[in-house]
Amino acid sequence: MISRQRRFFGKRLNRINIKAINRNAISLLNYHIRVLRLKPADFSKLDERVSEALVNYKLHLRPRCKERLYLPRKELGRSLHSVELRSKHMLQELINPTILKMENTNETNLAQKKRQKSKKSLEEAQLAKLYNEIEK
Repeated sequence: MISRQRRFFGKRLNRINIKAINRNAISLLNYHIRVLRLKPADFSKLDERVSEALVNYKLHLRPRCKERLYLPRKELGRSLHSVELRSKHMLQELINPTILKMENTNETNLAQKKRQKSKKSLEEAQLAKLYNEIEK
């Protein structure tokens, strides 16, 4: 995923490039979410690596303000998709009794989901999490 992001590192970080990162790099998880067998902590580490890469390539010049990357543009953020919450959304779409049974035997991230949440509630959860981190 980081290697796909590097294609955009020579350019300015604007709305179009953020959309391209969301589509090309982060959407890679859509295809590989069931194959990778990542734990919940791994998704937050991926989020950290994405923000570190943006800071290292000087595309996001405020490393202490990582929450701003994930805020919507209408709230003066960058609208970058959170890998952690994107993975939760993708796993919610995969909920099926047979899949859930298989995931319970493998003890993956999907096994920890007890009930289905809508995409809207996941977005609200992301915003609530960001606001809590900003207030700290």
